[in-house]
Amino acid sequence: MERHPVIGDEMLAPVEFPWDIRPMVRSHHERWDGRGYPDGLSGDRIPLSARILRIADVFDALTTDRPYRRAFTLDEALTMMARDVGAMFDPEIFPRFERVIRTMKGFQYPPARASIAMAS
Repeated sequence: MERHPVIGDEMLAPVEFPWDIRPMVRSHHERWDGRGYPDGLSGDRIPLSARILRIADVFDALTTDRPYRRAFTLDEALTMMARDVGAMFDPEIFPRFERVIRTMKGFQYPPARASIAMAS
């Protein structure tokens, strides 16, 4: 599991993108406090794109059903994540993410599946 950021980085090496996404892929499991992986980066040494992706990735993991547990509600997920600000998450970015999520009118995550009307 802890090797997937490195493997993803290596897989993307020969692929051309309009910008360098490899640091984001490699570093999205780094923690603000330096206890993440694969490189043990901390604080501002973690690429900004990876710090943002980390928040989105954890939010998605918490708010979607898994084989071993039901999805947490939006409020439950944000409350759990807020406890890790300054340890797991960038203390400047997480409050902005939370504010956006909480103020979006009609926001539902994960999105409801569109029902397909069957013609009789």
